[in-house]
Amino acid sequence: MILNSLEAADVAQIRAGKVITNSWLYSFASGKLTKLLERDPPSKNVYIQTVLPGERRVLALAFVDGEQRLYEMDLDGGNRIALTKRGEDFCYGVSLSPDGKQVALHVAGGSASRFNPGHYSINVIDLETHKRSLVSGAKGHLYIGPQWSPDGKWIAFLDCHADIDPRHFSADLCIVRPDGSEHRVVTNSRRHWFGTGYGSNVTSWSPDGTTITYCRLLPGSTTSGKGGTQICLLNPFTGEVTELTEPGDGDWHCRLAWSPAGRQLAFVKSSSRGRQLWLMDADGRNARLLTRGLKDQGADHPVWLPSE
Repeated sequence: MILNSLEAADVAQIRAGKVITNSWLYSFASGKLTKLLERDPPSKNVYIQTVLPGERRVLALAFVDGEQRLYEMDLDGGNRIALTKRGEDFCYGVSLSPDGKQVALHVAGGSASRFNPGHYSINVIDLETHKRSLVSGAKGHLYIGPQWSPDGKWIAFLDCHADIDPRHFSADLCIVRPDGSEHRVVTNSRRHWFGTGYGSNVTSWSPDGTTITYCRLLPGSTTSGKGGTQICLLNPFTGEVTELTEPGDGDWHCRLAWSPAGRQLAFVKSSSRGRQLWLMDADGRNARLLTRGLKDQGADHPVWLPSE
């Protein structure tokens, strides 16, 4: 497992790229940590995003000259390739295609550009040719959180109307082909909880590729904490919605993570009791609390290991 660590905990400094980071390879067999990216890193603030097929190369984001840029490199940081360059805006939200040949990401910039005509836009980069293309972007829209379908034929993402929702509270769900064709908005009334203040609640595909996760806001929910969310599954091709959790005022269900075989869903329940990690079957049954975190300080952002 690859881990990223920070040498300070100030959130503002972290977001500004001013905190030194370290990357590590953890062995489950030995419990040993091996430091990575020690060979001429592009900056002191680098985050490994994903391991490429073959497990010898990685994609990593680095803060350079006030921008966050995407690089491909060896595990030790050598043989580095810059996939985005100076003046090509602030990149993150990296998602590798199932075949490992393309990467989707969202990009933000201070002014409109060919890769970002709106607030945030979705780009795709071909890892063989290094060609970068705009997939979805429009004035007034914040497109964020690209996620590949299991067959690699679609990308799902969020659409926040940032001009009328500057706090990025809610969004619609969209899908698009990787070449930018067949852009579809598959929800209405911006009922998905974006929740930037809680760490940006993006969508994800079920392992069988038939549904995407939908954290549907209860009527009357507001940024002040009134209301809550209900976990649903949405078929993005038919619009059919399946409810998995019971709605409850004050319960904010989010951060869904599918088990590799699609039999279970981990999720976070945020309420006045703090943030708790829960687990349920794929049909919503047998929901149960897993942990309230170390010393009951909260748990968030579940990630499954490859084997269940």
